[in-house]
Amino acid sequence: MDLKSETKNQHFLSQTEQRLNSLNPDVDVKKQRIYEFELVEREEHKVALRSPKGVVIGKTLSLYDLFSFDVLKDSDRYNFEALFTRYEANTKKLTNELIRKLDIPGSNIAPEIVNIFAIKFLNFVRNPFSVKKILNTFPSISSVQPTDPIHLANFNRVLTGRKPQQRYLCEKLGISEVEYVSWLAILFILLTPLAKGGSNFLNDMVEGLFDSKELFVAVFIHDYDKHSCLLSDRGY
Repeated sequence: MDLKSETKNQHFLSQTEQRLNSLNPDVDVKKQRIYEFELVEREEHKVALRSPKGVVIGKTLSLYDLFSFDVLKDSDRYNFEALFTRYEANTKKLTNELIRKLDIPGSNIAPEIVNIFAIKFLNFVRNPFSVKKILNTFPSISSVQPTDPIHLANFNRVLTGRKPQQRYLCEKLGISEVEYVSWLAILFILLTPLAKGGSNFLNDMVEGLFDSKELFVAVFIHDYDKHSCLLSDRGY
């Protein structure tokens, strides 16, 4: 699997999902903006709009080289963009299809629900402000290593690759360099299909949740008639 990419500005909440909530969805994607709110009082759910003009989606909820685990001396780097794209590419289609099916009684919405849940779960595991929680959620996965030579080579890049951004990001996020690398390793193991032609850990966990015979899973779908749904920058 080729994980080499030139992408430096890396979003932890995809531009696709932000565009579904943009304040000007009809303009060119490079000009689309989204409202940004500051949390004023958590317990009372008070927020304040930072700018009536919003912020450019291409530059928000992202950090440079956040997911780059081996930065080469030219413009290339190894990161998770290809793995993220597998989920992000279908976000708009799945969302619109779910909304369409809600108006048709008896529609099978299971495929959309499961896949959208996987996308939301990805938002959590790749959120840089939740690194410590992610490490606590998946303590055993960090000790897993792939046996396939190609995957193992990429995994070793995650552990020992050149990361000039590491110290800056760790100071900004309030985490240690060991925690940062461990988080990247967990992302690799969760998202990489380790068996040839098989699924990955993240998909297996999501499908296991919905297929479990021991759990009762309830899904609540909120359909908004006003453009007032907020995205969490923390993932949940």
